[in-house]
Amino acid sequence: MIAEVLTENKNIKIVGYDLLQKNKDLINEGVIDFLINQQPSQQTYQGIELLYRYLVMNETPPAIIDIPLDIVCTEKLMYYDDSI
Repeated sequence: MIAEVLTENKNIKIVGYDLLQKNKDLINEGVIDFLINQQPSQQTYQGIELLYRYLVMNETPPAIIDIPLDIVCTEKLMYYDDSI
């Protein structure tokens, strides 16, 4: 992984995405500086709800659905439950 190779150069900040266990380990080790949490459970919920509304309620889904992102650093990582 590129992050592991770049550990010698502390001037480069590394941002990853998704709260995978490997990424959590790398942020705890100081290899990755930040992670972007794309909230996959919220994306799934919104998709299923919109599909239901479209198929059952005959509602047209919006063209754009905003789902906020979280910027996760080492200090905030403990607040993200693995079961979510």
